[in-house]
Amino acid sequence: MLDISFEVAGRKVDLGSMNPGLPRSILGQIRDALDEQVGEITCTEHCCAPRIICSGPSVVELSMQLCGCCDQVLDDLEGRLH
Repeated sequence: MLDISFEVAGRKVDLGSMNPGLPRSILGQIRDALDEQVGEITCTEHCCAPRIICSGPSVVELSMQLCGCCDQVLDDLEGRLH
């Protein structure tokens, strides 16, 4: 299963602990969209799922860092995201 995490303004964000509102809604939509696009990717050689870290100064200025066990899983991940 894909591991998606968020860091906003230098702090890890847990969607389950956030107060309801626009920032939580935005991050939830990002998580759902990423899960829909690449949630099924798993490395067939190592049986590991990739990790995506979304980080930035605010919820509207996020960049993604893609992490995986090998080049093949990262290539699969990047191919589906582009």
